[in-house]
Amino acid sequence: MQHTIEFHDITYATDGTLSCTIERTEPADLHIKLPFHAQLDHQTIALALATLCGTHYDAIRIDLPLGPQTKNTIQTHTKASLTCRDGADTVVRPGSSTALNFSGGFDSLAALALLDNPELVSLDFGGRFDRERKFFNRFNPHIIETNLVDLGLNRNSWQFMGIGTILLRNELNIRHYSFGSIMAGSLARLISGPQDQYHTGLWTNRALATRRLNPVAGISEIGSLRIVVQNYPQLLIDALSSVANPKEDKYTRKTQMLRAVCKDVGVPIEIPKQEQSIRKLRWGQSLATDLSSIYVMTKLGVSEVAETYENGIPDAIADTISDLNLDFYTRFNPHAYTGIPSDLKSMLFGKLISRGFEPFYRHDWDHARRVLDLITESPSTETQP
Repeated sequence: MQHTIEFHDITYATDGTLSCTIERTEPADLHIKLPFHAQLDHQTIALALATLCGTHYDAIRIDLPLGPQTKNTIQTHTKASLTCRDGADTVVRPGSSTALNFSGGFDSLAALALLDNPELVSLDFGGRFDRERKFFNRFNPHIIETNLVDLGLNRNSWQFMGIGTILLRNELNIRHYSFGSIMAGSLARLISGPQDQYHTGLWTNRALATRRLNPVAGISEIGSLRIVVQNYPQLLIDALSSVANPKEDKYTRKTQMLRAVCKDVGVPIEIPKQEQSIRKLRWGQSLATDLSSIYVMTKLGVSEVAETYENGIPDAIADTISDLNLDFYTRFNPHAYTGIPSDLKSMLFGKLISRGFEPFYRHDWDHARRVLDLITESPSTETQP
């Protein structure tokens, strides 16, 4: 069965609202409201809509006039045939500003602390995400309101997260865009060898003359939180409340990490008592969560972390915690910054070093590999409650 999607009746109103009808199994209305009537052309709109498709569809129709190069770019990255009207490609010159895709979560706050006056671009999905807007509003970002999550258009690819910076690329003269992406699930790749972040990322890079610049790509989730504790101590509780519902496992994990980091750096904090998580993770379900839990156990104790996992902590982990060298959690991995021009790299490295982060030492690669192997090789059936 062929999977198709169509975008038609595309309009752009003077209040900054981009609207269209989407045809999949049945029609639906997509709206994306920009914070103002920004400069938009057909090429940019088509590229933004195409990022919502991932590689899920066999055929895509976008009812806009597009040039052959743009059409080829979309077909290449969506792996789908594209039907559109004939048009001309727009030549895009490199911009000069940096835009941070800003959710207000801990990792995006850490990224903000390492960038020089970036434009902040935030997505408001409405509904259960209202808590995010209440927090990121205080930073006065450019807010894009959209119902794309309600329509399930966030399920095809992570690239939907960049739709705000894509649509505001011309108006904000964006050259570099950033995410609060940390070294968690990417740790295995990053200790194996350099990973070029600058020339990868959003597949719209070449068409829009943009490049990715992720400042926290080489630090752990613990390291990211450490930067937030250093730079925004007055916002910690509010930021915690914005990242998850108190009944979610994510809230439990973030609370534990925050307490552990604050204890480590000597920052006093009182976190309101939380309700029990409705659903607990099992060890091995989330590498990023397990990585952070290793560190938390060294600060708060094994038993406190074990009781928040469905089946406790594997004995192999609990028995080894005290013997692990975890210095790499608060250092940065230079492999994550490969491809970045020297002037930008020196700026990022300088800011990291000034906040107490040294580059990985020679033995950190082995220590990181040991932790990874321990997590992936430890069965979740033999556990310490």
